[in-house]
Amino acid sequence: MGAILYVLLCAVIAGGLIQIIVGSSFMELALALSGALVFSLYLVYDTQQIMRKTSPEEYIDAAIQIYLDITRLFIETLRLLEAMRRG
Repeated sequence: MGAILYVLLCAVIAGGLIQIIVGSSFMELALALSGALVFSLYLVYDTQQIMRKTSPEEYIDAAIQIYLDITRLFIETLRLLEAMRRG
C-alpha cells in the first residue's frame, strides 16, 4: 500500500505543478480533494505501520509521523474549503 500512496502523492505533486501553469479553479478543487484523500490514506497507513512494526522505543518518530500526517490533512482541508468558497 505504501507504493500506491507514493504514486498518488507524486500525481498530486505533478498536478500541482500543472495547476501553476494552467490556473483552473476546477483543477484547484480537484487537487485539494485528492490531496485530502491521499493524506487521509497516509494517516491510516502510518497508524497501521506504527501499530504493527514500530517498537516502543521509537515513539518519538511515530508521534512526529502522525503529527505531520494530520498537519498535511488539515492544510489540504483548508485548501479544499477555500477552493469551494471561491467556486
